[in-house]
Amino acid sequence: MNNKDIFSREQIQSWGLIRIIDRELVIDNEIKNLKKPSSELTNVILKQWCERLKINSQEELVKWQINQGLTNTQWQELVTRRFLWTKWCEEKFAE
Repeated sequence: MNNKDIFSREQIQSWGLIRIIDRELVIDNEIKNLKKPSSELTNVILKQWCERLKINSQEELVKWQINQGLTNTQWQELVTRRFLWTKWCEEKFAE
């Protein structure tokens, strides 16, 4: 099996993952028009993320990425996406 495999909705449902997938689709839809953070802010976000997970070296980060099956670019997108979702929630529910 490779990472280009396509899974049917029925397979995803049978694995008990459909609610997670649907939630992630909602997140993608809500954040799609938000402005991406600047390079400087992205670096801060990535550094803070590593600190929260107690990842203290590049070696530890690479090990984490391998365990998650992510490239460095995919990891950066993951962390940035979470940042954008948090930003969206803060703006939506500010009051």
